[in-house]
Amino acid sequence: MASVRFWPDIKETIFPPSLVPEGKRRVVRCRCGSNDWNEGGRWLAEYCCASCGQYIQVFEKKD
Repeated sequence: MASVRFWPDIKETIFPPSLVPEGKRRVVRCRCGSNDWNEGGRWLAEYCCASCGQYIQVFEKKD
């Protein structure tokens, strides 16, 4: 994952690759503190928080 954007924010949160050690995963928590995401998003690569309904869009790294 290269970056995420909480809906309806315009600005993305970008994760530099150097901050994630090799073999580890980036964990993104919702603003409510939950880490329970559903694939109930409205678009491709969008997920919905099961606790509060917040949408988040995930952007993959492009080589």
